[in-house]
Amino acid sequence: MTTALFALEGFAAPSKYGMSFEIAVDGKVVSTARLISLAHQKATITQKSEDMSEQTTIEVEASEASGQGLGTGILLDMTIQYLKQRVVEINAKPRVIAREGSPATVVWREKDLVGGTKEVRLGVVAHALP
Repeated sequence: MTTALFALEGFAAPSKYGMSFEIAVDGKVVSTARLISLAHQKATITQKSEDMSEQTTIEVEASEASGQGLGTGILLDMTIQYLKQRVVEINAKPRVIAREGSPATVVWREKDLVGGTKEVRLGVVAHALP
């Protein structure tokens, strides 16, 4: 019995994760952030421009993907908002499985305020922390 417990401890899921984010709109980086999150708990980071005209909010919940039947890696459930001139320009909820230490990228198109579209790119690199 003790041997089994010792073996399980050796394979325990990480309790916290470090992440680096980059958000680009039409190829222009609008936000970069670093965040540490406890496993299975939401963490939020908000950045504002100096003149307060732009704000990026990233909410993330990180966990080990392998225990959830989703493959191996780090599962990141995110909510992203980008506000410009007090208008929400990006409102997305991507779910990403990232290989530890490798960049993962999500790309999507959003309608802009003048009837066109813009490309939004979210890059993230995640690491399990001791």
